[in-house]
Amino acid sequence: MHDPWLAALTGCALGLGLGAVVALRTWRQLRGGIGPLADTVAEIARGRPIQVVLPEPEELVELGQRLRELSERIATAVQHSSRREAQLAGVLGSLVDGCIAVDAGGRVILFNEAASRLFGKPASDVLGRPLMEAIRSYDLATAIGETLATGRQQIREFRVAGPTERVLQVTATPLSRAEGRRGRDGRPGDEGGEPFPEDERWGAVALVRDVTELRRLERVRSDFVANVSHELRTPLTALKGFIEALQEGAAEDPATRTRFLEIMARETDRLVALINDLLDLSHLESRNVELRRTPLQLARVAGAVIAMFARKAAAKQLALEQDLPPDLPPVLADEDMLRQVFINLLDNAVKYTPSGRITVRAMAEPREPMVRVEVSDTGIGIPRQHLGRIFERFYRVDRARSRELGGTGLGLSIVRHIIELHGGRIEVDSEVGAGTTFRFWLPRAP
Repeated sequence: MHDPWLAALTGCALGLGLGAVVALRTWRQLRGGIGPLADTVAEIARGRPIQVVLPEPEELVELGQRLRELSERIATAVQHSSRREAQLAGVLGSLVDGCIAVDAGGRVILFNEAASRLFGKPASDVLGRPLMEAIRSYDLATAIGETLATGRQQIREFRVAGPTERVLQVTATPLSRAEGRRGRDGRPGDEGGEPFPEDERWGAVALVRDVTELRRLERVRSDFVANVSHELRTPLTALKGFIEALQEGAAEDPATRTRFLEIMARETDRLVALINDLLDLSHLESRNVELRRTPLQLARVAGAVIAMFARKAAAKQLALEQDLPPDLPPVLADEDMLRQVFINLLDNAVKYTPSGRITVRAMAEPREPMVRVEVSDTGIGIPRQHLGRIFERFYRVDRARSRELGGTGLGLSIVRHIIELHGGRIEVDSEVGAGTTFRFWLPRAP
């Protein structure tokens, strides 16, 4: 006869054993699925699409399918983000202007290659540091700082000292979390628009442009207008004065009338020469000049121009010499323009050489396909401090003497443009009291 308690205990033991076996089997199945799941999550974290293959039970298979779908979405988003990042890096790298972005605390978070060139700092030395500490530019830091503080765009221009002084223009614009919102007068943050609210600002971006050449050209244009106005006003004022004098009775005196008319004719010639030179220079600077290049013998072209100045030179007892070898190779040039070069250089030589000689010589360069031409004189010379500007428009070493001799101040500028249009170059050497040598190069004819 069996004891009922023993039967009950035996049943419990069997139940626990079966439960343990089932639990152990289930645990093994779960562990076999959790391992791949852990690997799957690691791959998803890296942004890689994966194929999830899980053993039984079926509950984990469904979870694996969901993870696979999630991994594909994340991988697509990562690829899209990487592509956008590469495109943005390409755009920023190709910008001519420097681009600098800072966060709300003024630390640099973006510094493109153009900014590195402008400020001489690699991005690795700047990123993550406060702007003022990294670049040490008070004007730049102030513009960006005011943008961060006010939420408005700031535009400033400042000079940067160095071997060559540069002029930089910075446009600093606030960065906002609400880029789509617009104010009454335009986009918030723009000049004239509403400022970005402080709680929407998270930084600022600055575009830095080198405007040195632009400002130089503006100054040259301004100087040119001022010089032309001055050069025209002087003879016109003289003409007006003499005309009024003649109208008021000076014409009754034959000697006075003759003297006034001679002066008026001379001033008119100056005006004509000035206008002609201005037209020639404008034509040359436009670069729309059609050169009629042909092989030319320098001896023939220079000899014809030297003959034109023979009488002027003889009146001042100047010797005109030429040293042009018979075997000199021809040059490829526009004959009319080359003649103008010789006319301008010889005219200056005759004007500024009280006595002595003027020499035109030429020789073939041994190391390049060029012919070197020199026009030398033994005249008054040019002070060294003026040599760097002698080819500028309207630049005169001695303004009073130049006007007295009838110069327009444009001749050497015209010469330089003609030589450069031919693919050559020109330079000058001079010593006060000893003379001047203008030296230029022209291409040989093929």
